[in-house]
Amino acid sequence: MSTALTGTQGEDRSNYTREESKAIRQRSLRLLGSLVSPLKAQIVLAAIVLVVSTALQVAGPILISIGLDKALPQVLDHADWMPAFTIGFIYLFAGATAAALIGWYVVVAARITQAVLIDLRKRIFLHTQRLSLEFHETYTSGRIISRQTSDLDSIRELLDGGLNNLVSGVLFGAFTFIALIVWDWQSGVILAVAGIPLYLLMRWFYSRSQVVFRESRVISAKVIVQFVETMTGIRAVKAFRKEPRNDVTFQKVAGDYRDVNRRSMLLFGTFEPGLMAVAALTLGLVVLWGGIRVADGALTVGVLLSAVLYVRNFFAPMQEIAMFLNSYQSATAALEKVSGVLEEQPTVPDPEVPVDLWESRGHVRFEEVTFGYSGEKTILPNFSLDIAAGQTIALVGTTGAGKSTLAKLISRFYDPSLGRVTLDGVDLRSL
Repeated sequence: MSTALTGTQGEDRSNYTREESKAIRQRSLRLLGSLVSPLKAQIVLAAIVLVVSTALQVAGPILISIGLDKALPQVLDHADWMPAFTIGFIYLFAGATAAALIGWYVVVAARITQAVLIDLRKRIFLHTQRLSLEFHETYTSGRIISRQTSDLDSIRELLDGGLNNLVSGVLFGAFTFIALIVWDWQSGVILAVAGIPLYLLMRWFYSRSQVVFRESRVISAKVIVQFVETMTGIRAVKAFRKEPRNDVTFQKVAGDYRDVNRRSMLLFGTFEPGLMAVAALTLGLVVLWGGIRVADGALTVGVLLSAVLYVRNFFAPMQEIAMFLNSYQSATAALEKVSGVLEEQPTVPDPEVPVDLWESRGHVRFEEVTFGYSGEKTILPNFSLDIAAGQTIALVGTTGAGKSTLAKLISRFYDPSLGRVTLDGVDLRSL
């Protein structure tokens, strides 16, 4: 029915080969590209607004340094307030403009996110309606609901918050580092050296979270599936007194979900103190070396203060980037599952050149039909049957003999593996 890369062949990508995993990533990227391509103009606008607002935010410490080193002495020595007022006005203007641009960016980004989500939600709904009955009988309703709910929520979190945090964090960190290098290159060198343990910490967190959050998405889907399938089949559950066994099964799945969430919290519990330690050590070195230079007269207090502010600002978005990694891992797994569903093709396709049969007499023939579900054992081996128009027949047989299968073949919910089913001499595949 489907290849090993489609959504019906299991949820755990760890079972795939490297080539299959690469194909899945490419499939997901194609889906994402098709979703955002109609929104290029809005994305460019959001990028420009974000770059300008970030540059204005980064200018703040430099303005404070100029105010302390240049404007304040003018006030103390010559009672000249004009430089101080000028710097203060520029600082307020930059801050207010940056805030307004950030507000604009949030609105534009939210519109992009909602446009992507409504497009994706409609695609899933319309596509799953078009798929053949075979898909719906093998791909449980709980998993379909999971695609439309928890998986889309993960993608929304990535686009709505995580991606914003990444882009703004990376831009802010890059602009901050450049400004620090330009304003005080020696403090910039200290920050660059501190980037080595920071990189190792981020890489460790990324590799570990990749495993944990993918497992979290898989188990989350299992929880939804178990709940939905139990509730939709509640009559059978009560008729056969399956409540105790279902309780055990659900507790096992819920316990697994709890455990994987604990592991993700442990990751953050290790990452955050490590990030704080690197930031504190870097800030301490900048203050120590800057204080020595201030004492020697090689550095002004204003420049030292701006360097300290830049170092603090550099590490501030690292937490947001880590949160993006959280959202990214979760959303990547969700996008893979959604793209898998959208890659499914109907196993009962419409004919390219259909035959019109506006009036039928009802003459049905099974001509040497062989059929089995999803490549499993053959249900109908070389079966032939001729039902004349207007004839009433009864199908009698044991469970599993193929009575319902004949009805499904006549309704063309499935196509024969071999042979054909005809109505008034026309193959159902051509109608």
